[in-house]
Amino acid sequence: MRRVRVAWLGVLAFALGCVTVPPASQPQYQLFEPVASADLWAPRINHWQAAQRYEAWTAAAAPAPQSPLAGAYAEFSKQLRRQLVEDTVDWVQAASGLYYHADAGSDAWPTLAAVKARGGDDCDGMELLTFDLLRRLGFGPGEIYRAILRDGEGYHHMVTLWFSDGARGDPYVLDPTGEVSHRVILLSAARGWTPVALFDETTQFRAVSLRSDRASAHTR
Repeated sequence: MRRVRVAWLGVLAFALGCVTVPPASQPQYQLFEPVASADLWAPRINHWQAAQRYEAWTAAAAPAPQSPLAGAYAEFSKQLRRQLVEDTVDWVQAASGLYYHADAGSDAWPTLAAVKARGGDDCDGMELLTFDLLRRLGFGPGEIYRAILRDGEGYHHMVTLWFSDGARGDPYVLDPTGEVSHRVILLSAARGWTPVALFDETTQFRAVSLRSDRASAHTR
């Protein structure tokens, strides 16, 4: 039995030696060649691209009527985005438990590259993990902001605010450490915390209490 087994192993090794397996890193296709003028698919692709641009241009002015499929697609997209947000918050809070550390000296706000190079940071660095990842996943300008919150004792904390409906209403608080909440909650439900400022890569805003403004206006 041993001799037969050895013989079969030799045949198998010879057969495998005749098979040429390209390295996994070797490209199999050139995927970005210029399109020839007589390309078979170019007219259809051009037509679809033009239709997409026109649809995007007209969608805001005249929204298309909703079919059952369109409604189901919108609802699935909404649920998927909420799940992405919750998964991101869960991961960042877990990472904060491992890699959170206070600034040494001045409270410098790092870039994402600096946070990763240092191997951690305090809330203003760990929050950037949430903001940057959601931005890369398609959460656009006007939808997410970095924000400074303040508690009743004057303690400041950095979070991401997510305006899920695209309007400047009551946003969700995405807390990198769980200081405000371990869950995704609305800003109105963040008891004891008030927003101070919002900003992103290009814009910044000051948060003003409507209750204070209305009270002062009433007393004048």
